[in-house]
Amino acid sequence: LKGEAIKAAGSEARAATAFSALLDVHGEETLVEGLAGVIDASGTYGRGNFLGRGGAPALGERKLRAAAAAGAASAAAASSSSAAASSSS
Repeated sequence: LKGEAIKAAGSEARAATAFSALLDVHGEETLVEGLAGVIDASGTYGRGNFLGRGGAPALGERKLRAAAAAGAASAAAASSSSAAASSSS
């Protein structure tokens, strides 16, 4: 997490320090501590990395991405319609 000291890869201090992660599951935030490792597959905005081995999609990941993209597009359209209706009133 931001603000924690960054330790060099391979250092004893890094090996002895557990990771922590802030998770958001269905809108509920939870801090998980004591993790042995963390996989950052976030990529860059709009171009997330696949989670599977060797950069391949994990089972079901492509279907989930398609559903997420459809949901985001639907939410954006609803927001746009709502904003247009508000400005014309």
